Amino acid sequence: MKQQMIHIEVPQLLDQVERMKRQGCRMVQICCTRVPEGYELTYSFDKDYTLYNLRLTAAENEPVMSITSIYWPAFVYENEMHDLFGVQIRHIAHDVDYGGTFYRLAEKTPWHELSPRCTIVQKAPPADKPAAAKQAGTAAEKSKGGESNG
Repeated sequence: MKQQMIHIEVPQLLDQVERMKRQGCRMVQICCTRVPEGYELTYSFDKDYTLYNLRLTAAENEPVMSITSIYWPAFVYENEMHDLFGVQIRHIAHDVDYGGTFYRLAEKTPWHELSPRCTIVQKAPPADKPAAAKQAGTAAEKSKGGESNG
């Protein structure tokens, strides 16, 4: 499966989602995560074993348009983003806009604030094995391969 990341701005969302629909893509998921700039939203679509990810960053108080008029099942993800993160989703289809009650929560929008325990870290590339470990591995390989059945 191939994957393509397409970075867009908030105002481009509906046009880009409509383009995915016209091309015959199916909606796979919508993911939200909290970042220092606000919210990072990833809308994933699939067609012919290629995953297209529309990624945008919305400021904390910046409204994001609902895509339920294009992909009706998006209401689940949009209500979740609203209830758990506090993302302002505009124009969710009336019959499926739960207005903040999609989930029964002990606290309102539990992931709205950036957690001080969460930091964004970049993974370091895998380190080479220490020379001693490489030599030990080579010696073990030689002893296995050095025996003959005969």
